[in-house]
Amino acid sequence: MKPPNRVSVVKAIDRENPGLKNDDPSAFTQLVAARLAAEDSRWGRYLNSRNNKSRDVLGWNDPSQLWGVDILIGAGRPNFDPPIAWQVDTRNGSWVFVPPESDDPGDPGAPDPPTDLEARVATLEAWRVASR
Repeated sequence: MKPPNRVSVVKAIDRENPGLKNDDPSAFTQLVAARLAAEDSRWGRYLNSRNNKSRDVLGWNDPSQLWGVDILIGAGRPNFDPPIAWQVDTRNGSWVFVPPESDDPGDPGAPDPPTDLEARVATLEAWRVASR
């Protein structure tokens, strides 16, 4: 099953964090992934075949297929404001939930994500404030 279209969340994160998508696309994508994962644990970050987080692709973990959702077109180009997108396709690679506190999906010291929505939102907000 394809992931639901949640471009409204991407746009909301952009409104709440002006300039972040151009300054740090990976941090922007992390905020989107964390907010979506707080609502549905199938959301996370997409890891490419070299086990690196994509700077602008979310992962949707359907039991039968890994889906990628590209949320920024041309992210990472200098002096460029990447347009918001919602481009869904199947991916080779892997999916991982990356807790907001960790930059490394393989970090064994990273805490497990909170299970309830309020705790996840509080964790996300704390990370967002600390990363400014």
